[in-house]
Amino acid sequence: MSSQAPNSKILYRNSRLLRMVFLQLHHQQRADLFCDVVLQAEGEAVPAHCCILSACSPFFTERLERERPPKGHKVVLEIQGLKIGTLRKLVDFLYTSEMEVSREEAQDILAAARQLQRDVFKCSDPYFHEVVPNSSFPHTPTPSVYGEHSEEQMAQRTE
Repeated sequence: MSSQAPNSKILYRNSRLLRMVFLQLHHQQRADLFCDVVLQAEGEAVPAHCCILSACSPFFTERLERERPPKGHKVVLEIQGLKIGTLRKLVDFLYTSEMEVSREEAQDILAAARQLQRDVFKCSDPYFHEVVPNSSFPHTPTPSVYGEHSEEQMAQRTE
């Protein structure tokens, strides 16, 4: 006879599911599958999903709420002042949470992050602070590099 109460529940958690979903969405974005927005910079286009952009950036939420196209048409957003390479890197980052940049690109990335009102681009790499020491983006050490820390300890380090 089981010692568990008859109404007890089991919690199943798959820590890889979100990563798998976002990788699939990134694959779809790269293939322009199910994309409902086109971002334009320097005359070139980057397809994306409205829900991803909106979930990650107040800038995109505001623009997408204002510029709703007729049903069945894609939203086209011209992003002024961004280089196309920078825009591509930032969009890829929203889908993968990873970005590799050169020293030359660091300033453009940080300026674009400010323009897009996105604190998700807060730098977790001291490299950015070496390149851009007056950056308004707080440095948050990553556990894999700096050891395990509680959220409270991490918050204290960024204040």
